[in-house]
Amino acid sequence: MEALGINLGLLIVQIIAFLIVFLTLNAWVYKPMLDMMDNRKKKIAQGT
Repeated sequence: MEALGINLGLLIVQIIAFLIVFLTLNAWVYKPMLDMMDNRKKKIAQGT
C-alpha cells in the first residue's frame, strides 16, 4: 500500500472516525427525522 501512497494506520483511523460520525448522525438525526416525517404523514392522512 505504501507504493500507492496510502498510510494504513491513517486509513484505519479515518474509517473509525467516519463510522463514529455515521452512527451518531443515524441515532440522533436520521431516525428522529424519519419518525417526525412519519407522524406528519399520519396527521395529513387523518385530515387534521
